[in-house]
Amino acid sequence: MTQNDPLTDFAHPTMQLATSPDGIKWKTAQQLPLPNTFLEEGSFYKHNGFYFANAQTFRPGPNNRSLGRVATAFISPDFDNWLTASSQAFLLPKDSNGQRPQVHLGVGAKSFGNVLVGIYGRWHDNAAFEDNTCDLGLVVSNDGLKFREPDPEFIFIDHQESPATVFTGKTLNTILAQGNGILNVGDQTLIYHGRWANAIYDDPQRGAVEDYSAEVALAILPRDRWGALTLSSGASSGSMWTTSVILPITPTTMFFNGEGAPGVKIEIADARFGLIKGISGKVEGEQGFDCPVNWQGKPLSSLAGETVRFRITMQKGEKFTPRLYALTLKTSAGHFDHP
Repeated sequence: MTQNDPLTDFAHPTMQLATSPDGIKWKTAQQLPLPNTFLEEGSFYKHNGFYFANAQTFRPGPNNRSLGRVATAFISPDFDNWLTASSQAFLLPKDSNGQRPQVHLGVGAKSFGNVLVGIYGRWHDNAAFEDNTCDLGLVVSNDGLKFREPDPEFIFIDHQESPATVFTGKTLNTILAQGNGILNVGDQTLIYHGRWANAIYDDPQRGAVEDYSAEVALAILPRDRWGALTLSSGASSGSMWTTSVILPITPTTMFFNGEGAPGVKIEIADARFGLIKGISGKVEGEQGFDCPVNWQGKPLSSLAGETVRFRITMQKGEKFTPRLYALTLKTSAGHFDHP
């Protein structure tokens, strides 16, 4: 939706609210939630009881520096009322040449309990618009406002790996565009994303209108396997720590999503990294999405309500190297948390 901006006197994209009782017929709100705000949404999500819209803006940085396209998060406590204040959700650093890849369309995020996983557009800006390309990068967040890259040098989906269809036989660059299309179905994670052929579709003198195309693409992962933690090259053993979590009062089971489970041991510590004696976990099975963790010594329920951390120790075997994709806590009510 566009709205005339009295400050700049041009139409710009902004956000509109709509609700539906059945997902088919929708009713729009009478008022725009942020009428004088430029934003091109990449995502709408709910996390920790708040609603978020994550979008591309062109808001200046410190000392009024121009940052180009910036991922910006807007928040609402009840969906109807949105704060005009916003948070800079994610900004890419400058490269060795002093250039800054920009964040196109903000972050497309999905909440998985105590962590959000998101996809952002890594926009490579050039003087000629038709030379621009856009890849997709991977980010995570714990609050829905601030996102970070687990591996800042990693391109999650390269535009060359998911090229747009060009019907005229010409060579055109691809722009990948993310959204909210992240779904877990069975033992797979589905990532729907857009891609379009970067043609000068609004310049009839260039004769490129017929070159424009846009489509929906699908990337498929084994479920929740966005990235893995494993041993460094040449190492035979190692360990890692989770963030602190409060163990639920209700009966809770831990599940291991990974490979090489016989080489994995899980210990529990207090919030200050002090290991708790008399309890340790071993993974049932060898690999898979949902391998239960069996506790030896004391049951996990003995620590219900306590704030703890988990230490994962890995030992390389003759025929396997452990890989951890996710640890999940599932209560009897079916709620998932990822430490």
